[in-house]
Amino acid sequence: MSTPPTDNNQYDFAFRGAGGNTIIRLGEDVIKHAVDNKRLKEQYTKIISLRQAGWESENCKLVNVNSWDESSGSYQMPYIYGMDILSYCTLRGPTDIQCLINHIIDTVISHCQNHSQPIKQNILNKLDGLQPKTNLSLKWIQDIVVKEPEIYIPVGLCHGDMTAVNMIIDNDSPKVTFIDSTLSYIESPLMDIIKFRQDTHFGWLFNQYMGPDVDVTKCKLAIIYIDQLVDYRIKQYNLMGYQYYPLLQAINLARIDPFITRTADKEWIQISMEKCKNLWKQH
Repeated sequence: MSTPPTDNNQYDFAFRGAGGNTIIRLGEDVIKHAVDNKRLKEQYTKIISLRQAGWESENCKLVNVNSWDESSGSYQMPYIYGMDILSYCTLRGPTDIQCLINHIIDTVISHCQNHSQPIKQNILNKLDGLQPKTNLSLKWIQDIVVKEPEIYIPVGLCHGDMTAVNMIIDNDSPKVTFIDSTLSYIESPLMDIIKFRQDTHFGWLFNQYMGPDVDVTKCKLAIIYIDQLVDYRIKQYNLMGYQYYPLLQAINLARIDPFITRTADKEWIQISMEKCKNLWKQH
């Protein structure tokens, strides 16, 4: 869902999805179906629970979802007029981009509670259950985690799927609406940063983009700037567990691997996993 349709701009959905969902626009509404009804219902329930728990901020909102339709395995939401993040990077300057990212990071950080949760066993359990389709080796992650006495990250509300695909930016202000959410194997604000940097650090959003023409060079520079800003803000806040970013990002990549089918995406995930491994060696 992107900018209001005009004679020259008919791009309703700017990114391709990897989860097998079908999204249909009907006038001012959108209906979302899925092959995996259980997973889609979990997404729907998570959006409702986040709103009730007060996840939203003045500048970061969640889409309003209507009741779940059990018979069709779908839910309805309003069509939102706005921009995808690459269109925003093309049309806006550094000040607006910085303001947008600060709004997102401020919202995430605001949910970090003053106590932590141990996640070493969660990670080992997740690694045991992952079954990548591509030739990804996860043993290096397991070897590192096993040697750690424990791994702690902050407790707090977690959006769960904080990627560019799920962001619609207001046409007139640096505010964002998130149109999706999902359960995370670890519920923590840190996991939202991991997911966001899947796009900003590793460029997954460029693989998925199918929206209007954008200034690719400007966008790539903007995304590098965004990632540097995110990294700086999180380090400035001294977010607990952030030193494990390369490991957590590698697991995140392994989690999306089963959903990818295109050759280019398979190559991307291999390269990105190797980057994670090298980042850990350097940290």
